[in-house]
Amino acid sequence: MMIDTIRGAIASINEHDSVKISDWRLVERRLQRQERYYIAAQAEQARAVDEASYSLTVYVDTVINDKRFRGEATVTLQPTFSPEDCAAKIRQAVFAASKSHNPWFGLPAPSDLKTALPVSGFAALSPPTRSMWSAGLLFGRRSV
Repeated sequence: MMIDTIRGAIASINEHDSVKISDWRLVERRLQRQERYYIAAQAEQARAVDEASYSLTVYVDTVINDKRFRGEATVTLQPTFSPEDCAAKIRQAVFAASKSHNPWFGLPAPSDLKTALPVSGFAALSPPTRSMWSAGLLFGRRSV
């Protein structure tokens, strides 16, 4: 949903504003975690947290004296932003990028996602050790 809002804001800016976004890169970051709060060694609260944030980098191309330049700026967008807030934040990034005159550079082409998950320490244990470790957790044996 938020990605569609960001794409819509980019399309609107390119359609209506004088400075155009030449390229853009959007990174979505999702974080899930469990939190526990203790007071005097007693559990007070447990909760699950599911966060998302979006990092948008916009690239603005300019030509000065037949030389190409590319400016870039990055903003962080939160899922709680309204479409108007997103557009305003992206316009700020476009303005900042338009003031930068770096030598022009191309962006790499999209590629397949390559994710390497870390090896689980539990998976590296032998089956009997896994059983003993699990039983220790389930039945409160601390010698595991």
